[in-house]
Amino acid sequence: MFSGVFIKLVLMSNTKPKKLTVVIPTMNMGGCEKNLSLLLPELSHKFDCTLICHEHKQSYSIPKNIKYVCLNIVRKNYFLNNIIRNICLIKQLRNCIKLSDPSVILSFLDLNNVLVFVATRFLSVPLICAEHTINHNFFFKNKNLIGKAWLLKSLLHFTYNKVDALIVISQTMAKYLKTDLNIITKTKIIYNGFDLPDIADVKRPLEYKGIKGKILVSVGRLDDNKNQIYQLKLMQILNKQISDIHLFILGDGENFALLSKKIVELNLVDNVHLLGWQVNIYPYIKYADALVHTSFFESFGNVIVEALAFETPVVCSFVDDVQMEITNSKLLCLIKNINTDNMVSEIKLALSIKENQNNIVELKKVANEVRQKFSSKVMIKSYCSVVNSDQI
Repeated sequence: MFSGVFIKLVLMSNTKPKKLTVVIPTMNMGGCEKNLSLLLPELSHKFDCTLICHEHKQSYSIPKNIKYVCLNIVRKNYFLNNIIRNICLIKQLRNCIKLSDPSVILSFLDLNNVLVFVATRFLSVPLICAEHTINHNFFFKNKNLIGKAWLLKSLLHFTYNKVDALIVISQTMAKYLKTDLNIITKTKIIYNGFDLPDIADVKRPLEYKGIKGKILVSVGRLDDNKNQIYQLKLMQILNKQISDIHLFILGDGENFALLSKKIVELNLVDNVHLLGWQVNIYPYIKYADALVHTSFFESFGNVIVEALAFETPVVCSFVDDVQMEITNSKLLCLIKNINTDNMVSEIKLALSIKENQNNIVELKKVANEVRQKFSSKVMIKSYCSVVNSDQI
């Protein structure tokens, strides 16, 4: 009996972990990258893990026990240059993946998933694709896809109908892929997860010290899609209607210099504060009176969930995914067609929610719902289950 147990233990100790190769364009900002940063420690513990990135843009830490490979192929602005770049990427991805000799590949994000699919043809390695961005507005309102949306749709249709497993982040996304892109591969819905501290443990940020008026916060990459320029227009109006109102913008990106210039031009220096990239956004969210989010397109909007988890009301451009996944509440105002008068009105209403003690029960109820549904532990367990599945 004991010898049998001993042999079993020896065999278990000699069993090598499954080799996993993870591919993502960068680890720079972004909701998908943030979720992967939460996944990587557990993946590296359970699997012999290699991480491949196109570029070395890193906002999140990478565990030291992960083999990290950066291809150093920079994204170009021109479509023709991107074609040449993508051909080079496919070649390098194939070489790196062959060298890592994985048992399974986990790839993230639309075009990258297509490139990895092409790079791994005839390697006989199961490919799991995780989609975090695709929905109707991604194609309809994305300036970078003008004249090219049909091509990406066709590539995604072909790729996602050939992969071994497909992960999506919401019911809305699963429905869109099935009905609009005609994806027949069975999708696995894994909600984005958040590693959230207890509300009571989060302290007021130094930047808010001395402010007695209302505080709005905005979090996201500083680019045309996130539309922070429009938030300055809103602040021009609000500043005339509300005394001592402040907007704190957290994030970095190509529009940082433009926003800095516009703040001066619009005479908003005392009211709008560009704080740059912040590793810990939660103190700024918790102690704000409301969060404003004005993206032209958004697959889910992690920061919307994070704000509600810290009992902070949200005013945002319409996000189908959030509406379906979160119980309808006066804490979340979704505006389908961005209208300045509506935005100003809803922001003023949101700024007053925390003043009313009768709203405290609702604040806590929604926060508890969000924290349970979007737990990082649930997300990590689900991803590990898919990677370990015998069906791929």
